[in-house]
Amino acid sequence: MTAHPPRTRWHVETYDPLACEWSSGTPLTDRQAAVKVMAYRDERHPKWADGTPVQRRIVLETTTYEDLTSDTHLARFPKGGFILPCIGGQDFAAVPDTTPDGRPAIRFCVGSADTGHAEAVVPLEQLEEAIAGQREVARQQAAPARPTVTIHEKPAEPPIIVVRPGLEGGIRA
Repeated sequence: MTAHPPRTRWHVETYDPLACEWSSGTPLTDRQAAVKVMAYRDERHPKWADGTPVQRRIVLETTTYEDLTSDTHLARFPKGGFILPCIGGQDFAAVPDTTPDGRPAIRFCVGSADTGHAEAVVPLEQLEEAIAGQREVARQQAAPARPTVTIHEKPAEPPIIVVRPGLEGGIRA
């Protein structure tokens, strides 16, 4: 499901032979503007300082916006499991599996064609334990801090009051 309509922009890219990559220029609204910019640049700057010709090309950039809060972006596997494509530049998959000793497990895979992939097989009982631990951490983080007040009395000095909303420092009164 798209969050809002796609955006398209045109660029006149220049190939940088020292960096071995294409460099995009200022975004343009339509192809005609890109053709004019490319003709102008070819006329004004046809060669690099060393005399080699400058390579340019016209590129159309299309950006789509997808609502990832719904289940529509999940690609499901026929025998269970799912894949979340391109989340932060990485693909994430979880599929049913078994451990080498035959216990039920889930195989998690993450990665991309650019960075490679990593995977781990996690037994279900460990996964359930890890999820329960994460829920407890989230519950503790969501709970408001309740300060504890401790009064220490020392002879010949005013009382010291220590306020600890967790493990943070105290206040001397």
